[in-house]
Amino acid sequence: MITTPYVDRATKKVILTVAKKLKDGSGVVAADLYISDIQKLTEQVKIGKKGYAALLDKDRNYIVHPTAESGSKATESIIDLIYQVEVGHFPYELNGESKEMTFASNELTGWKIVGVMFSSEVDDAASKILHATLFVLLGALLAGAVVIYFVTKAIMKPIRELK
Repeated sequence: MITTPYVDRATKKVILTVAKKLKDGSGVVAADLYISDIQKLTEQVKIGKKGYAALLDKDRNYIVHPTAESGSKATESIIDLIYQVEVGHFPYELNGESKEMTFASNELTGWKIVGVMFSSEVDDAASKILHATLFVLLGALLAGAVVIYFVTKAIMKPIRELK
């Protein structure tokens, strides 16, 4: 069993509890996980410049998200899509910004692991590669034209001398 995030009375910190009944039924083993620790790990994940990682539980509550509070319900319509399949990738628009979302499900916990990247960052990176490629292509065409000119001139010189 994994609880949704809640505020621990003793520490006043947001935690979630992972618990498992012992095989012989004599008790339970449980561990509390601080959401702040999970948040720190998630913040270390870099997806482009502005992209981010997020975690949602099986009940569509945010565990970790850069702008949503832990334990709050994910109400965005885009969230419906990630609960329809186990793994996926799709583009979407939110608040006027185009984004790319990739996600996977954890079988054991039912959590959704989500990565979001802004489409503008993908476009910017592709644009830089395109410009570099076009520059190299233009340089190669110019170099080829110069080589063709001199080779043609060298071939034509003896032919002109025969006249």
